[in-house]
Amino acid sequence: MTTDPSLAEGTSEPTEATRTTDPKAAAAAQPANEQRTTDPEAAPHPSGPTRWHHWHRDASAGHAVLQHDGVLYQAVWAPHTLADRVINDNGVPLPSLPVPGARGVKIDGDAVSALSDDEVARLAAPLSEAYWDALGPEHDAEDAARTAQAQASAAFLSLPVIDGAESNAAYHAKVPRSELEVAQLLAARGLPHVVQLLGRTSTQLLTAHAGTSLTDAFFGAPHLFADAAVRRSWVYDVARAVCGLHARGIVHRDLSTNNVVVDGHGRAVLVDLESDGTTGGYGPPEMSRPGFVFDMPADMFGFGMLLWSVQCKNMPRAFTSATMACEGDFAALMRRCTTFKPEDRPTAHEAVVEVERVLRAFGELE
Repeated sequence: MTTDPSLAEGTSEPTEATRTTDPKAAAAAQPANEQRTTDPEAAPHPSGPTRWHHWHRDASAGHAVLQHDGVLYQAVWAPHTLADRVINDNGVPLPSLPVPGARGVKIDGDAVSALSDDEVARLAAPLSEAYWDALGPEHDAEDAARTAQAQASAAFLSLPVIDGAESNAAYHAKVPRSELEVAQLLAARGLPHVVQLLGRTSTQLLTAHAGTSLTDAFFGAPHLFADAAVRRSWVYDVARAVCGLHARGIVHRDLSTNNVVVDGHGRAVLVDLESDGTTGGYGPPEMSRPGFVFDMPADMFGFGMLLWSVQCKNMPRAFTSATMACEGDFAALMRRCTTFKPEDRPTAHEAVVEVERVLRAFGELE
């Protein structure tokens, strides 16, 4: 087994390794020409109108739904299959009806079958605005109940109260979403490159103010991405953060650019330990399977998609075959993380080892 120099002897959690790169100094560099990927939304369908815009993607369910010419199509995504192609390539025609007069068609990988009327009704419901209007109040009430439980929990009440913190720029105040969030923030104390819980107000959690998310930086601070060494340092920071969380039994569930911020020293910090939902495009394909439980291999798929985002300076498109567009310094790791079979993905520890190998090749890690 390869020894990970970032892991201290006698522990499975990462420690800081010596780096020669100065991310803060590079942050002032001028923007470089951004690499851009082909945008399927800009490509018209051969028959005329663009079909791409009509797909309704549900990353949590692992499928996309399309209403076209009076027929509802459900595509259950799997890489390099018909479902993948019809979702992501406007030039691929939809399959013929498997049964004459069928109101719905299911494309599960390469398999095509008819949907029952009940299935069509269930899948069509989320496409209706009225559905979301009806769902909203119930979900709002559930969220409020979980927050109230978190605020009344022994873990929350045990935190030190910091007066005046809500108006202090050194702190970030947020309402707890659940007891699990509080527990995971407590469990993550002391981990490098993970948001740190400092205390509370009467109703809110207080963490250290981190900085700008990578998502916001795509649009508001593109110069941060100009230096490749800086981007590599972010990947290392996040890899070590995920390794530390997994070593303590914490699954993040939403490893996306929304939840990585750049602090005042140019370092990446992983935030949002709510474990309550996954950003579209970062969820693994197995999310569509019955009985799916978000685990560490699923987290590693998200880490692979995060690598893609940092490399391409963009948000990944849901259901895109990431392995077909892996490039850059961490292309091999990206492919391993986004492979279809969860058991074939690397562990977070293995990811740290690979990232360190790349950094040493650039002379950025001793």
